[in-house]
Amino acid sequence: LFVVRVAGNVVTNAGPVVKGSLEFAVAELGARLILVLGHSACGAVKAAITHIDNKDVLPGSIEGLVDVIRPAVSDAAGQPGDKVENVIKANVRKCVQTIKGLDPILAKFAGSGELKVAGGVYDLKSGQVEILD
Repeated sequence: LFVVRVAGNVVTNAGPVVKGSLEFAVAELGARLILVLGHSACGAVKAAITHIDNKDVLPGSIEGLVDVIRPAVSDAAGQPGDKVENVIKANVRKCVQTIKGLDPILAKFAGSGELKVAGGVYDLKSGQVEILD
């Protein structure tokens, strides 16, 4: 088990440390499954929704984090159900797709079928993980 944790489980614009860690796990350690695991009531997603809705400007790199989650907020717009949970799932799906396309290492392994990239959401109350399509 090789764990890489960042707020909002973001990958896009996360820099060489996150991408390099994933590449290291696959190329050097032989990992063949990457599971992007969001969780219920995600604070990063809640904050992104709030600040996008309020059109705030955030200090430091927080704005950059919100910008990475912004496409998931757009994808989930208008969906029935809980807005936060819908954005959490959309964000996980976006991260899965991003990882599958990261050249040169992850895209190669995912494209050949040697690497599976999946997404899920951990429910903090029940302890259950819902694997997403």
